[in-house]
Formats: sequence, C-alpha cells, structure tokens
Amino acid sequence: MRPTVPAALTACLALAACASIGPLPYDRSAEPHAIVAGTHASDPADDGIVRTFRVTAIDGWAVHGSVDPSQTLGVDQRDTLPVGRKVRVDFEGLQRFYNPARTLFKSGQRAEGHVELTPVNGASYTVHGEIGPQGTTVWLEDDATHQRVGEVFTQAPRKQEETPDYRTTTPGL
Repeated sequence: MRPTVPAALTACLALAACASIGPLPYDRSAEPHAIVAGTHASDPADDGIVRTFRVTAIDGWAVHGSVDPSQTLGVDQRDTLPVGRKVRVDFEGLQRFYNPARTLFKSGQRAEGHVELTPVNGASYTVHGEIGPQGTTVWLEDDATHQRVGEVFTQAPRKQEETPDYRTTTPGL
C-alpha cells in the first residue's frame, strides 16, 4: 500500500518544522537550581542605542539559539544553572541600535567572556557591563553580594580604519 501524496507531504513538513526549532533550554525549576540573567540599558535620548548584556551559553550549550539575536536586544532573559558542580557560563555585552540599518552602518561594540563557577542553590547571578568610547567591559555578578564572579573582560573600541565606511564619493561630482 502506497502512502498518499498529502500524507507524505505532511510528514515531511512536520519533520522539517521539528528540525528548525532547536533544543530548548533545560528547565530545572523542579530541582535545586540557581538563576543567571542578563541586563540591558537603553535611553530614548541616547539616539536609539541598546546596550545588552546577556548569557550566550551554559556548559557549552547555546541558550536561546533559535531566537534571532535582534529580537533579544533590550530583553533580560533568565536561565537556570545546576548547583553543586562547576558550570561554565559564556556571556556577551553588545551595543546595537533599534533601527537595524543603523547597526549595519555604525560601529557596534561587543565583548565576550566566560566564567566557571559552582552555583549555590537559590543564588542569582547577573551579567553586567559598560559600553562607552573607551571600549566594552562585561562581567558576571553575584546579586546577593554584588561581588564580581571571575574576571572582567574588556574589548577596546574599534579604530576608525577597522570600521568599514560604506559611503562612496566620486571625484568631480
């Protein structure tokens, strides 16, 4: 008995949809866990700039990988961490603009870092940073003590010659 074309097409579409979703972050809410969260800073008077500090991976597994990065600008996402063992947390600080075209043509600043820590049950950690003309700095902070966990990561600002200038000029015009 041959499968009908609509049934085969439906099965192919279902498999393709499942493959495109990607793994969801593991939910530890029913077991002992700690929380790690991102932060952001945006000011309408600051010309539409969004400074986002967020977790990118936990123990080498990307978090929120199926979400378009531009959709998470200015969103403070929270993730759970297992307790009682060493955990590697990768994070980043980046500056982008609400207007995607401005992000293409202006120099966005970015710094990455990671720490290895042994989370405590019920603890909360937050990614913080600073972005300015001197560069981008990012770190992880324990919310209870406001102490930095691990080292601070800094990326110098790009030099003007490293930032492409897409404007073109033609002599004589």
